[in-house]
Order: sequence, then structure tokens, then C-alpha cells
Amino acid sequence: MIRKLKSGEYRIDSILVLLAAMLCAAQPAGATSPVPVQCMIVYAKYWQLPLDALSSILRNRSDQNSSYQDGKCAGEAMMARFPRQAVPVLIDLLKASTSETRQLAAIALGNTYAADATSKQKSEWLPALLAAMNDPDVNVRIASIESVSHLRIVSQEVVKAMLDAIEGGGGEKYFAASMLAHAPSLPQWAVKRLADTLDKAKGDADLRVLLLEALTKTGVPEAASVVADSLLVPDGYSESAALSALAKMGQAAVPPLSRIYPKAALSLQIEILRTLEEIDTPAARTEVHRLLPAVLRQAYKLMDSPRLTVRRDGFSILQNLQELARPALPRLIAALKDPESQIRQDAARALRDSKLTEALPALRRLAKDPDELVRSEAQMAIGNIEWEENSRKIHQTCLQDQECRKILNLRSN
Repeated sequence: MIRKLKSGEYRIDSILVLLAAMLCAAQPAGATSPVPVQCMIVYAKYWQLPLDALSSILRNRSDQNSSYQDGKCAGEAMMARFPRQAVPVLIDLLKASTSETRQLAAIALGNTYAADATSKQKSEWLPALLAAMNDPDVNVRIASIESVSHLRIVSQEVVKAMLDAIEGGGGEKYFAASMLAHAPSLPQWAVKRLADTLDKAKGDADLRVLLLEALTKTGVPEAASVVADSLLVPDGYSESAALSALAKMGQAAVPPLSRIYPKAALSLQIEILRTLEEIDTPAARTEVHRLLPAVLRQAYKLMDSPRLTVRRDGFSILQNLQELARPALPRLIAALKDPESQIRQDAARALRDSKLTEALPALRRLAKDPDELVRSEAQMAIGNIEWEENSRKIHQTCLQDQECRKILNLRSN
């Protein structure tokens, strides 16, 4: 085989398949879950060691011959080979004097083998991990939070501990918030604490994004009101996360979005309209129908200004409206013949983002405009609209095929 590799007779894809097969063959006998590849090199010797020897690798962190990776792999071996006996040992190691030992023990209690245990088995060491979330060392706290997350238990105690970690303000707050953001659901009582923390995190956009996502997991109208109110505290980053969260909440988001709409700046009003369009319930469509005309009138007023810069602001509003700019289609098509080349460009750009196929004949004529920049905008608009239309047709065709529908469902989930 080596000669064939040197001669180039084997193709790269064949080599990759061979390597994958070798890794699978190297899995220790008796393992119920795949051994992490990074542990493969040292795992063979650990598979032969008794529990005491494996725990010593975690405990004796002063041993220069034992690396951090050795400790992680020893923890994997402990939970793989001695799942029942290893748990009390690892719980005891969570109280070790060396912070790295405590960190490795926390990691081991949330590794692949621990995550594969039954709910009853996990409940035996979950309290110890929750207690370790108060460890004086931040790395131990983070390892404990990640292990709790891997165990996939979202009990009242877990949610409370994660909220405590977020409110504590340490470096682990992002990991705790991420765990809540990715939970399948959260209890209703968590809304108030999440809302209070969100209010205090006005200068921390990364944390706010995670908290906004966590609020959606409560599934209650009060959470939608909190998320909607956060839009009125702009930070330049979490606005899109809040709008995305509200879209996921569906009908529950319609009343709070309507409530804050009059207080919002024009740019945010446009985003709210687009979110209501995405929600697409009867109540959401009614709100779009009620609110959109005022925005269009404002755009038209700007477009009719004698000043070029003001006129361009009007076209910018229509461009940001995207598909909602359909009522303005006649005005946009008429603007493709404007004497000002910049206005013709702006009109083409707005039509590009509107994705309206009715604009294609006019845009194809504009593609022959004497101005090079106008032609370029027209061609980009044509390409974008045609791509969207073809994608829509492919999607419709796919919905008629059972296997294709399965793939679409997998991607959406």
C-alpha cells in the first residue's frame, strides 16, 4: 500500500476513506460511543489502565509527563470503561486543590459517555456540576456549564443556576446564556430574570443577542413584549437578533410590534413592517396593510423633491422595503426614464431588492442605457430577480417530490 501511495496510484478521496476506516477500527472494544479523534493516540494505553491509575492522571497535575490532553482522554476512558464507579471519583475530584484537576473532572462528567447516560444516571452527578458552577476558578465554572449543557437536562434547577451565572457577570455568563439560548424550552418564570438581565446588559451586544434568543424559548406573550421593547434601545448589533426572535414568536409578536411602531425611527419602522410580513398571520397582514401607506407616502414626498439628494432618500426607503415596495412599482418603473442617471440607478437598485418580476421588461430596456453605471445596476437587478424567480420555481417543483420535501424539512429544522 505504501508503494501505491508513493506512486500516486491511490486518489486522495480513497486515502481519506481508508483513514476513516482505520480510525473506526481503532475504537476500543466495548466502547459504546465514538472515541474523540484527539484521544486516539493515547487512548490505547489508557484502555488498559485501572480506574485508580486513570484518576491519578487527572489528580496529579504536577506530573510533567502528563499533559492537559492526557487528562481529558483519561476522563474519557474513565466514563467509557467504569461509568458507575467513575462518577463518585470524578465528583470527589471536583473538590481537588488544583483548579486544572477540577476542570478536567467537570469536563469528564459531560463528555460523550456521560451525555449518553440515562436521565436517572445523569441526575446522580448533575448537582455536583451545578455546585461546581460556583467554583472560584472561571475555567472550572465554564467547564461545568458546558458539561451541564451536554447532558441536555433543562430542569428548574439548571435554569436557575444558569441565570445565576449570567447575573454573576463573570466570563462564564456567555456560556450560560448560550446554554439557555439553545434550550428546547424555558419556564415562564424565567422571563422576568431574563428581562432584568437584558436591561442591565445595554452595553454588551453579544450577551443581549443570547438573552433575546433565550426569551423566545419561553413561548409566552410577555417575552415578546420584552424583546419588542429592546428594539427601542439601539446598540447597532442586537436589533437584527431581536427582529429574528420576534419573527420566530409568530402571532405573539404582533401586538408588541404594533405598540412600539409609533415610537420607532423610520428605519426601524421599515424593519418592523418586514418582520410582520414574515410572520404572515391574518393580524400581521392587517397591520402591514394599515401601516405601509404612510411609509410609502413619505417616500413619494421625498422622491418629488427638487433636490437630488432628497429624492435619493425616497428611493432608499423603497429599496429597504424590498417586496413591500410593490405598490410603488409604477413609480419605480417611471423613474427608470428619469433624466438624472443617479435616479435611474437608484430606481434599478430598488427594483432589484423588490424581486418583482413585473419589472423585468423595463429593466431589460434599461440595460441598454448610455450610462455604464446605469447599465450595470440594471443587469444586477435583472440577475437578482431572475435568480429569485428560478429559485421559487425550483422550490415549488421540489415540494411535489417526496424525497425533496424530506430534504427541505431537514434543512428547516
